[in-house]
Amino acid sequence: MKSYISKDAKAYLQKRKYDNIDIEKYSISFISKDEESFNKFCKKNEITKDDLQRLGFISSNGNMLFKNRIMFPILSFRNNIIAFGGRAIDDFGPKYLNSSDSVLYKKNRNLYFTNEFITATKKKGYAFIVEGYFDVLSLNKLGYANSASPSGTALTYQQLESVSKYTSKILICFDNDEAGLKRTWTITFPHNHPIDENNYTNFENDARAQSYMAEREAYNLGNGITEQISFS
Repeated sequence: MKSYISKDAKAYLQKRKYDNIDIEKYSISFISKDEESFNKFCKKNEITKDDLQRLGFISSNGNMLFKNRIMFPILSFRNNIIAFGGRAIDDFGPKYLNSSDSVLYKKNRNLYFTNEFITATKKKGYAFIVEGYFDVLSLNKLGYANSASPSGTALTYQQLESVSKYTSKILICFDNDEAGLKRTWTITFPHNHPIDENNYTNFENDARAQSYMAEREAYNLGNGITEQISFS
């Protein structure tokens, strides 16, 4: 994120209140449209197309999945980078995109979180499940590193089971739109999952509003979260 080609990505991040310290702390990076430069980098580091395909970085027909995107590292529960999520900074392709399934990364099992997630979850005794990368980072900046995201509303039982190894109290904080509410209901309905429904909750405010407040009214959001956390 230090070269000229990343200036638009950096400007976007700065607009969302992420400075150089945040970029470095959360290992946020950028990949340009320039495939030639990317191929030279791979050649220099002896990374083959087969390697990239096995790691879910290029499609089965050999095309790059990520172009002109802000990149977020997706970690294993051992804090190793196993995949990436990308946020487009132009109108080409989907706004958000994750690596393909690979030998290391399974979309239905892994989540996006920072390297402090497990420590913070154990310390606080609960975890947040929010919708996107920026929701996770916004909560991290407020001191809630116990936040994770399935990068969309496609939350699975396998993901919940993975988080439940570190806490039995999980707060699901999805948008209050139809898709978010429907998926939350599917996950928390008592006959559809193996974990006690009392451990799963929705905030009244949607996750996008929380992300917006975290970037512009962090103090108010922090107070709101504190007031809304209560477990039976």
